[in-house]
Amino acid sequence: TTMEILIPDVPLTVSGGNSITTSTSSTQTLTVALDNQIFVNEISSNDSTGVTLKDDLLLAGTLRAEDSTNISVDGGMQISGVVTGLTIEATGDTAANDNAAMGYTAAEGLILTGQGSTNDVTIKNDADADVIEIPTGTTNVTIAGTLGTGGSITATGSFIIGSADMNEADLEKLDGITNGAGAANKALVLDGSANIASGLAAVTASGVITAAGGGGGGGGGGTSLGSRQTFNASTSGSHSDGASENITITAYKGYALYKVEVSQPAWVTLYVSSATRTADASRVITQDPAPGSGVIAEVITQSSAETVLFTPSLIGYNDDATPSTNVYLKVVNKSGSTQGIDVELTVTQLEA
Repeated sequence: TTMEILIPDVPLTVSGGNSITTSTSSTQTLTVALDNQIFVNEISSNDSTGVTLKDDLLLAGTLRAEDSTNISVDGGMQISGVVTGLTIEATGDTAANDNAAMGYTAAEGLILTGQGSTNDVTIKNDADADVIEIPTGTTNVTIAGTLGTGGSITATGSFIIGSADMNEADLEKLDGITNGAGAANKALVLDGSANIASGLAAVTASGVITAAGGGGGGGGGGTSLGSRQTFNASTSGSHSDGASENITITAYKGYALYKVEVSQPAWVTLYVSSATRTADASRVITQDPAPGSGVIAEVITQSSAETVLFTPSLIGYNDDATPSTNVYLKVVNKSGSTQGIDVELTVTQLEA
């Protein structure tokens, strides 16, 4: 083993055992040859400029700083193995074209800068699978799995899923909507009963509008009208002969009345409102209702399960302050005994 130490023109004393041999040259070079290992506690330069090692420094133990101070490296350090430690703290910024650099600034904090043919930065899991990618030369981020967040997601562009591209204007149509209520420039969502209860001003169609539960007229290419429906209600089981009871049948706001079926002999009158029914309560069976009194129709049956047809059909409607689907009836028992009387209406919807 050979070690060269360059020293100025000053005396040098080397002491050791029989394993040390020395020689000098005319250029003031001292060669100290070691036949075996040399053990020292300290190596210092004579003028404090530093000790120069000409060959590789091989350490069998640990390289550490005295008294736990730092080990400073003025130039670059190349390590061919794995660097292991508690933490690694960068103190400076990275630069463009760094292949794989970690940096720090007070404003930006931790900085990772890379440069690859596909990605500039790639974060992988323990199975060596890509989790987060920053494609080369872009500001895009590709996430391979599911993004979970405990807060809000703020975006300045669009949300793109497949071929669907939704920007702020599109999402505004979903913001603040109320189920079952229409609003300008908002999406229309059915309520829990699959209905649109309010806010729908008009529907314009270039084809056919088909309604399964009743329909109305309209323009466009035509309208498929709803089928006729039957609705019924009964008086109480204690309905005495000659007495009147008021009942309400839930049908439509506006309707065409085709027929009335009454389970027992009775005098049955239909009204546009509860108020007009009250106003007509004192009229006797032999007296016709006055025009505009709110009477839609009335029938007098003389047998059980008797049906009265209206030809042509009559138009009825609800005239409450807020139109409803209530049809108001007065039923006078003419059966000769106390019993409940059922009244059934056959109608077609004319008003939504």
